[in-house]
Amino acid sequence: MKKVLTMMWILVKVTDEDYERLSEGRKVVGEIRRTEDTFDYVLKSFSQSAKQRKRSRLLCQLPNGRFSESEKLYKMYVAVSKLLDVDTIDQVFDSNVQKAMTLLKVKDVINK
Repeated sequence: MKKVLTMMWILVKVTDEDYERLSEGRKVVGEIRRTEDTFDYVLKSFSQSAKQRKRSRLLCQLPNGRFSESEKLYKMYVAVSKLLDVDTIDQVFDSNVQKAMTLLKVKDVINK
């Protein structure tokens, strides 16, 4: 029994920017779609520009971590050794939270 190899060629329309990227050997991420009116295949490339994330601003350095703010959130990071008992860990967390809350209250008074 003979096996038959068939090839099918599809013409895909690309923009000049995508063509330059492809000719340079770089990749183009996107999808190939068929237009409804002309039934041509068109490459719709996705935007490859990275979104710039604003870094969190450090409000204060805590004894066991840090307290910072982003656009929408206040963030508190506290690291405690596992060798400590539960009561000591609770005290460390409470003292860090109290320091952060004091800072927020002072900041609120200054901004008013």
